[in-house]
Amino acid sequence: MEFELNMSEIQVFPLLGECLVGLYRQFEEKGVAPEVEFQSEGFRVKADEECLRRIFHNLIQNGLLHGKGGITIRQRGCSIFFENLVSETSMPDPEQIFDRFYKADSARRKGSSGLGLFIVRELMRKMGGDAEAGLEGGALRITLCFPEDSRGDRPV
Repeated sequence: MEFELNMSEIQVFPLLGECLVGLYRQFEEKGVAPEVEFQSEGFRVKADEECLRRIFHNLIQNGLLHGKGGITIRQRGCSIFFENLVSETSMPDPEQIFDRFYKADSARRKGSSGLGLFIVRELMRKMGGDAEAGLEGGALRITLCFPEDSRGDRPV
């Protein structure tokens, strides 16, 4: 995955909003709405806009495809959390979730390559951040960790 990054300071909230609107039909089909809660709507990170768009799209789509219920997206400090409930039968392994081609339940994952979360972590690391996963109370949480020096809360 070799390509040139075009790093710039990006206001995250509007970009995330565009990604959510782009997947509106899928939310409507599932009968759910995303919950979005930012400490600061002016939250900015130094990132490649197309990479960040791809990361958001992959995480939202992953939650819609494999989750049960809606998606909650929160920003706290330098991190953005994507959280959704998962069914008992397809509990993912947080230790393996970012592995290339990993699927929690291969028998039931038609149309999924297992590359979405692998790409999320690769792109985050390429931009100087990271992605982590955890399970808590039946919910999968993917955390995007941006470097301290890449963010700013300056109003637009």
